[in-house]
Amino acid sequence: MESRGSDASILGRIKGRSYRLEKEPSWNGIRFDDGKVCLYIDVQSHAVERWFAYGPADATGHVVDMTAFHTMRILLDSLLKGDRAHQVITHRFTMNHAK
Repeated sequence: MESRGSDASILGRIKGRSYRLEKEPSWNGIRFDDGKVCLYIDVQSHAVERWFAYGPADATGHVVDMTAFHTMRILLDSLLKGDRAHQVITHRFTMNHAK
């Protein structure tokens, strides 16, 4: 997990495939990348706003694993909650309470 202000992202490997999920606070969305395609997804409706395929090949026949998307989305949201201290955010928890 990486976090800079309101920007946060997580890299993951699920069933042998690599994924990246990144919050996009400038438009209240999420960017989900599976290495073949990148989806921009609305936070509230989970609708795909736009997408693109990484070239030079197109994405014909490619199926995006939305289970991986939701797993990573829930995991990132859980890691970013500040109401519990855990190993990932302990440094932020300590810094906020030291003020």
